[in-house]
Amino acid sequence: MLGKLTIFSKILIIIILLIVPIALLHTASVKVSNRVVEDEIISSNINRQSFFLRQLESVNEQIWSAAFLTMQDPNAIRLQLDSIRDLTYEALSTRQELGDRLKQTSNSLAWTNEMTIYSPVTGAFVTTSARSNYERSDFEHLNYTWTYRRLNLRGIEQYYFTRELTKPFTVSGHLEDGTGLILQMAVPANNFAVLLDQLKQGSSGEPLLYHQGYGPIASNESEPARVERFAEVLDGRSLSDSGHEIVKVDGENQLLIYEKSESLGWYLVDFIPLEAIMSPIHKTMILFYLATILLLFIGIALAALIYQNVQRPITQLIQGIRRVRRGEYSFRPPSRIKQYEFQFLFSQFHSMSAEIRELIEKVYFEQIKVKEATLKQLQSQINPHFLYNNFAFIQSMAQMDNKGAIIAFTQHLGRYYRYTTRTEQRDVELGEELTLVRDYLEIMKMQKGNLEYDMDIPEDILQVRTPRLLVQPLVENAIVHGIENRLGGGKIRIGGFRSDGVYVITVEDNGKGVKKEELAALYNSLNDNEGKENGWGIRNVHQRLVHFYGGQSGLTFTESALGGLCVRMRIDLIEMLPAAGDN
Repeated sequence: MLGKLTIFSKILIIIILLIVPIALLHTASVKVSNRVVEDEIISSNINRQSFFLRQLESVNEQIWSAAFLTMQDPNAIRLQLDSIRDLTYEALSTRQELGDRLKQTSNSLAWTNEMTIYSPVTGAFVTTSARSNYERSDFEHLNYTWTYRRLNLRGIEQYYFTRELTKPFTVSGHLEDGTGLILQMAVPANNFAVLLDQLKQGSSGEPLLYHQGYGPIASNESEPARVERFAEVLDGRSLSDSGHEIVKVDGENQLLIYEKSESLGWYLVDFIPLEAIMSPIHKTMILFYLATILLLFIGIALAALIYQNVQRPITQLIQGIRRVRRGEYSFRPPSRIKQYEFQFLFSQFHSMSAEIRELIEKVYFEQIKVKEATLKQLQSQINPHFLYNNFAFIQSMAQMDNKGAIIAFTQHLGRYYRYTTRTEQRDVELGEELTLVRDYLEIMKMQKGNLEYDMDIPEDILQVRTPRLLVQPLVENAIVHGIENRLGGGKIRIGGFRSDGVYVITVEDNGKGVKKEELAALYNSLNDNEGKENGWGIRNVHQRLVHFYGGQSGLTFTESALGGLCVRMRIDLIEMLPAAGDN
């Protein structure tokens, strides 16, 4: 297979075989690098998130421990006494000391917060907020986990995370009659925005605190519109406790990493732009591909140079040899070649083809003369040799005063001779040839009286053009040598069929047939131009078929189903020789 390829094709294949594996190896290496970098990014950010959430849980435990200890303070317990409502020194001192304790505890915590202690029994409260009044209705619904809601504790409404602790402890979410104290912790949401600012430092991601149904809490440095688009992406997903995936945001791939806080019930989410992180790797890959393409173009240019200076002259020389082989001896390949070696080869090729042309023309003209003489001789032998029998029959019918037979006979005879003497037309349709055969058979039938014949030729064969007088000599041979001396009636059957561009006409008789020795002699006589007169008609047809069609065209002989001889005439249009057809 490779031996049939040109030098140019082989060089291109070698270049491709060198470059493609390198490109594939580099592509695989880049994919592995991308996967390692992505895994490292995921692992690093998961660790950062876990550390952040551990800090958050730690602060939450501190807040809640401080709240629990505050509830144990004796001054907090005195809020349940009826005397706390009085304006006595003891009541005012209790409130003052408890307020100082709340402020001290609040200031000691990592997050800014507001602490409020309220007694449903007495309605007394102490708070670090700027709110001046608390009522029982403010604590009808108790939240033992952090709840995100909007409150006005400093003169303006803002979002807080709130959580209540009761004494004695209750499990229902509603204020019960036996509840003596309620402590409410309120942590402003901007504490988490500050924490997210710290988390964002040194990272290309966009950290958020997210809970479905609430607005996301983002870093103070975040763009609100971008945060909203992130929230829309999260709203359309069902998040597990933790995980990561790649999502599309504004047409860019973002690595989404999330983990749920056990205490808050919110998700810490981080959107990391993969394309920005991977861009150096991608740029390196693009530079490699550009270099590979450049090398490929250089290789193609080198192959083209070799093609122009080596392969093209060789191809032209091969084409010239092929055209000379096909008989185009006047063809001259272009000789605008700069290389001395190829100039010499082309010069020698021109000289060789010119000499071959001169020799071929001499031989060709001699062969044409011989073939023309042979064809004229063959056609001259098709002249009617049974003319005296026809005159004898007409004379006999005239003596018998059988005018109808004379008229029919002379009509068939006239058409027969009109066809056979029309030498200006060398080829006819097979249908015309069979019309001649039918006239001939009618003449012979009227002469002999005991002759029967039938024809079965498909319509698509009748339009095939053939040389004149091909079938009639075969029928004549069947009558003269097959059934003429036979006792009883004679029968001629003419058939035909077509198969893959090959047409076959059969002529059968019910005569005496031929022996093996006679059949061998008959085959030998087909190509014997010096043969005897006997069998000349069959030899004539066979040689004309070979001259006109070449290939496998010609005559073959087999035993007929009628008992006599079957002559098969093969016309091979696939292998028809153009030169013979032109003649």
